[in-house]
Amino acid sequence: MQDPIPDGVQPSKGPKAGGTLITITGRFLDTGSKEDVQVNIGGMDCAVEHFGTAIICRTGEYRLEKVPSDHLPVRIQYGKGTTKSVLSAFQYLENPIVLDHQPRGSFICGGRNIVVTGSGFDLIQTAMIKVQGDNSSYVEHAHEKNDTLIQFQSPAVSSSLSQNVRTYIQLDNWMKELKPFDYHPNPSFNELKKKVITETSIIIVTGRGFSRAMTAKEAQAFVGDVQCQVNTLQDEKLFLDPPSTPPRARSRRQRRDTSPELLDLMRQQTRQRRPDVPLPRHLHQLLRGEPKAFPGQLRDIVPPACPPGGTCLEHLPRKASRRHPV
Repeated sequence: MQDPIPDGVQPSKGPKAGGTLITITGRFLDTGSKEDVQVNIGGMDCAVEHFGTAIICRTGEYRLEKVPSDHLPVRIQYGKGTTKSVLSAFQYLENPIVLDHQPRGSFICGGRNIVVTGSGFDLIQTAMIKVQGDNSSYVEHAHEKNDTLIQFQSPAVSSSLSQNVRTYIQLDNWMKELKPFDYHPNPSFNELKKKVITETSIIIVTGRGFSRAMTAKEAQAFVGDVQCQVNTLQDEKLFLDPPSTPPRARSRRQRRDTSPELLDLMRQQTRQRRPDVPLPRHLHQLLRGEPKAFPGQLRDIVPPACPPGGTCLEHLPRKASRRHPV
């Protein structure tokens, strides 16, 4: 057996709540076995999670009053007889500070973009938003992070939990409840009453619950593969401008569903002294920054068969789904 020689620790700092994965490098570190090895940082345990040519351990909570701590030694103990150290290798700093979160609600289908602002986020390796209720837990990891801002998508939760959940941000071992943060029932859509729409028309989509966890800026609507402007969003109405150019495709996505509850939307193009030419249009109430939607509605597109010599219409399912506005 050769004598282990540790010579480096990365990262060199982490929050006092712990949870930082540190990697110890050197030579002959895999002497013995994982069960024989213990690691501590200034006397506080660091749980070994990987043992090999490098050793990875997760820091525990720093319980001393002095923060920032001194630059502490990382000690590796092999069995009962051999202890090796990397001096002045790790420092505990204050936990992150969360100042605000926006927006403060989500549909139960999840997927809304939640922005948390504060400071000290660069120390954090794993950031997630967690929703808990009735012995259930729903988690989404951050999709963007810097020292002052973290972005998540709200987790989808069970409809039975919408009024009985608590929402937390977890940053490594540190947790903070986000208050207020409410979950709302998914919006519902009515069948479009006006089946023929001209270039000068305003498209009015009716339903219920649109504004509870969505703004006009978050909402996107598409006719076929062409986006149209969402002018106004009310709780029971969406006001849309029809696109000025015909779509080149029936939909932005492939067919994924065969739901029988479909809503046809057809736009009529007008020309002087010519008969109206119906063009295919598919209204997607795309309520996300990326093209995802409520199950059976935005994402799930089922084109009907084309009539001979005619133009295919596209269809929009009317019920709300799991995905959500961002």
